[in-house]
Amino acid sequence: MTTATADVAFDFDGALLLARTLYDLSIWLEGAIDSRSGAAGEASYAWRGPLGDEFRLQAASDDDEARRLAASLRAASNDWAQAWADAVAEQNRRRRERRVAQLEAERNWAEHVIDVFTRDDPAHHVPEAEWVPRPQPPDYLPTAPFQEF
Repeated sequence: MTTATADVAFDFDGALLLARTLYDLSIWLEGAIDSRSGAAGEASYAWRGPLGDEFRLQAASDDDEARRLAASLRAASNDWAQAWADAVAEQNRRRRERRVAQLEAERNWAEHVIDVFTRDDPAHHVPEAEWVPRPQPPDYLPTAPFQEF
């Protein structure tokens, strides 16, 4: 088999598991930020002077960095879900290509000659692979099956 018709080398289940895990981690991190912000607010109330100012600035900076990290985790989870959708679409395209090649191989020489005059092509008899939407958070469930042609 050529590279174009071989199965896609992709861990379909692992990609969605990773997307769910990254998304869950982002939710956990956002909860930790809220908890930490509350504790920092209580602690900063008792601190006065330059050390208190430094503590408040550092706490705000840490919260901002943690929010950016949570957003990055969500973006990465969506990227893995999109990679899954792209890989399923490519796998379906390759399955279709194999089916067209199989139909070509099953035709005899007379059918090939007739095809020249009738402009028939086995590819016209096999439907195109369907579009695969990206799985959505928080569950990242598969949105399309592998198609049979």
